[in-house]
Amino acid sequence: MIAANMLQYVVPFLVTVILAVAGVAEIEPYEDVWVVRTNEPLIAGWWLGLTYGGFIFVSSEDVVSGTTYESTQLQHEYGHILQQRILSVWYLPLVAIPSFVSAIVNDNEDHKTYWVEVWANQLSAYDLGD
Repeated sequence: MIAANMLQYVVPFLVTVILAVAGVAEIEPYEDVWVVRTNEPLIAGWWLGLTYGGFIFVSSEDVVSGTTYESTQLQHEYGHILQQRILSVWYLPLVAIPSFVSAIVNDNEDHKTYWVEVWANQLSAYDLGD
């Protein structure tokens, strides 16, 4: 259990260091977590959002400032934060890895209907009062 608790803090730190090298556009608070926006695609040319620990990582081009899309994207990623808090060490095998695979093998519309994505939207809408 200690190793799992350490991962909660070590992984976001290491990812933040890697992103700093890749080019962080800005870091800003959102609810009770941090949003890290990058200048470059996060993974192999993909503009997407990733969530781990107390961080939401998004590519700057993926989110248009001041639009509904931005708030929807951040709200969705915050739902994954809530899933992590519920599932603890089970988040990676039950949600993160299946979600990542779904994003790779499905088009965006099919991925949005994958159960872990729908659950993230429902959790954040409930928690944020939307």
